[in-house]
Amino acid sequence: MKRAMTIYLKEMMDTVRDRRTLMVMILLPIILMPAILIVSVKLQEWSSKSRAEDIVQLMVTGEDNAPDLVDYLSNQEKIEIAEAGDAVELLKEGKIDANLVIPADYRSRIEAEQPVDLTLQVTSVKGNSQAAVDKVALSISEYNSEVIEERLEERGESKDLLNTVAIQLEDTATEKEKGGTILGYLLPMFLVIFAIIGGMYTAIDVSAGEKERKTLEPLLMTPTSRTEIVTGKFLAVATVSMVTIIISVAAIYISAGFISTTEESARIVVDVKAILIMLPIALLLAAMFAALLLAISIYAKSFKEAQNYITPLYIAAVLPVIVANTVPNLGDNLIFFVIPGFNAVVLFRELLVGDYVLSHILITVASMVFFTWLSIRYAARIYSRDDVLFDEERQGKPRLKRRSIFNRYQER
Repeated sequence: MKRAMTIYLKEMMDTVRDRRTLMVMILLPIILMPAILIVSVKLQEWSSKSRAEDIVQLMVTGEDNAPDLVDYLSNQEKIEIAEAGDAVELLKEGKIDANLVIPADYRSRIEAEQPVDLTLQVTSVKGNSQAAVDKVALSISEYNSEVIEERLEERGESKDLLNTVAIQLEDTATEKEKGGTILGYLLPMFLVIFAIIGGMYTAIDVSAGEKERKTLEPLLMTPTSRTEIVTGKFLAVATVSMVTIIISVAAIYISAGFISTTEESARIVVDVKAILIMLPIALLLAAMFAALLLAISIYAKSFKEAQNYITPLYIAAVLPVIVANTVPNLGDNLIFFVIPGFNAVVLFRELLVGDYVLSHILITVASMVFFTWLSIRYAARIYSRDDVLFDEERQGKPRLKRRSIFNRYQER
């Protein structure tokens, strides 16, 4: 173990001297995490407020068929009636947001107290189409209510005749839960990302980098065993990843206290209890990725080639975050808490809204411990293969026997 610690200290010294690794490990989480969190919250607020304040450009086809309706729409604060023209072309060019088509039999059907179908044409790829649908639909609904009230008054009936059952919405979610939901879309993703990129450069440097610099062979010729070598290198990669994770979590925890949201009853709060549970799981996640990064990087002959090899791992790690953010109620199935990486993301989202389910936590921890151990074993096995370490097959050389000259030197 002493030799493994020597290798570990040596790799950590090289890491500390590398400015690129220091920037990813320290500066990037400190600056990037609070900035992304603040900007994301503010952009969401700005987008919501912008959609509410936007004035919809509405064109009406068949305006003469329903002058009362058109007059009602033109008096709405957020709707502006545009001049008539080629609706399809104007929608594609973005000069109008929607086109309301009024049928020729509108007046006769209204007078006969029959329903009328209006067509609202929009181009869904345009940014303001949804705002147009919402505002026009709401205005039509209000106009429809006025027409019904007039009909009831003519018959001497009260408009309360239509209001048999009313729904009063009451949201039982606390402001902490609402804020945790907002944070739950961002924090798990960046914890996974930093668990990979935090130790990526170190993993590449201690494996493919040493092969490229021709310093791996002298290390293997020392009395140090392969297990001690891979242990020292793994600890170095894992340390860098874990430091990045700790700094990221600390940056989120500190910056969350300074973030205010104008969303009603929503407050960005990170509970200390949630942090204390998330942190060890995130560190296990970092250790698992560190072992995988080390095993993948040793296959490469150069730094650039190792980066290409790591790309699929990066995609595979981010994919669970995307799925977790789009599929609701993932926590209802215990099998999700067994899948490595995916379980951490789902559990983090639960913890951030204040759901502390003991079975979910225990299954996630057990799964992460097992797969972290499995990843370390896999990395150690890769480092015991001379054909991988020296690329004999890719160089067209005959594959070395199982007991290479280095193995025999160590046995002596």
